Amino acid sequence: MPDTSDTLPAQHNLHSEFFKDIYSNPRYAQDLLHLALSGNTQFDLDQLIPGKNANIDPNTGAEGSCDLNFSVRIKDHPDCQEDFGAIFKHATGNAPEAVGQLHRYSRHEMGYHDRIVTAILVMQTKRPVEIDESGIDPKLASMLPAGVIDRLRPLVIKFPIKSVNFPKLSDEQLQGADIITSPCLLSMKHIWNLNTEVVAKILRACHSLPSGDRKNLSAKLISYLGRADGRYDRKTLFAIEADCFPNLAPEERLLAKIEFGFDEARLEGLEQGRKQGIEQGLDRGREQEREDVIVSMLKHGELKDSAICQITNITKEQLAEIKARAIRH
Repeated sequence: MPDTSDTLPAQHNLHSEFFKDIYSNPRYAQDLLHLALSGNTQFDLDQLIPGKNANIDPNTGAEGSCDLNFSVRIKDHPDCQEDFGAIFKHATGNAPEAVGQLHRYSRHEMGYHDRIVTAILVMQTKRPVEIDESGIDPKLASMLPAGVIDRLRPLVIKFPIKSVNFPKLSDEQLQGADIITSPCLLSMKHIWNLNTEVVAKILRACHSLPSGDRKNLSAKLISYLGRADGRYDRKTLFAIEADCFPNLAPEERLLAKIEFGFDEARLEGLEQGRKQGIEQGLDRGREQEREDVIVSMLKHGELKDSAICQITNITKEQLAEIKARAIRH
C-alpha cells in the first residue's frame, strides 16, 4: 500500500470515518475500552451511554477535539454514572497534537460538566508511537465539585490518557474471546501493509463473528479494505476467501452473501470516471482550441458569420456565445 498515512488528509479521513462508523456503537466501543483499560473491572462496560457533540473543540467550536464520547457506569456506584466519561481520539499520526486535543476536551468536560473523564488515544500508525500516559494535569481536579471528587476518589486516583496503540498490540490481543470487532481491529493494525496472509486472517475473523454482527461488520470492513488498498478488489478477496474455506459452498461465503458489502461499482466507477475525465479533458481541450480559432477568425473579419459556422460546424447561437465570451475577456 502506498506510504500515505502521514501525508494525505483524504486517506486520514478514510481511516477516521471507518473508526467512527464502527465504534460509535456502544456495544462495539466496549472492545476499545477493554483494550485501553487492560482488564480493569470497576467499569460497567455493558452500560455505555453515547455522549453528544463529541468532536467539537470546546475552545474553538471547530470539529476535531475528540471523536467519540461515552458516559460510563461504575459498578457498585450507580450514582456516579453521569460523572465519569470516556472520550476517544483517533489518529494516524502526530500523537502530541492528538494528546493536546484530548487534554483540552478533558478540561472542558471536567470544568463545565462536573465529570471526570478518561481520555483514550487510538493510534492507527505504521510504526509504534510512544505516548505519555502519565495523566491529565492533576490541577484540573480543583475544577470539580467536592461531591464528585469524594464519590470517585476511591475509584479514580489519576486522570490518565490511555492508549490503544495498534503497532504495539499483538494479533492475539486483538482476537480475545470477548472482542466482537476483532476483524476491524486487525484491519486497523495492518492496513498500512496488507498482504494475502493478513487478509486471510481478517476474513477468518469475520466468519467467526456472531451471526448478528457477521454481515454488518463484514460489509463495512470489506468496503474499507477495498478503498484503503486498491489491490484487494472483490475478485481478489473472493479468491482469498475460497482458499481459506475450500469446503464451503461458494454461495455461503461472505463475499457472495454481502450484496453491497464491497463497493465494487464505486471502484469501477472511479476507473470509468478517470477515463471519462481524460476524455472530457481532451474534449474540452479540443473545444477550447476550436474556440480560439473562431475568435481569431472573428478578429480578422474576413469571413461572414455563416461561413464561420459552416467551417467550424457550430450553430449561430454557439457563435453568439463565443462572441460574448470574447468581449468579456
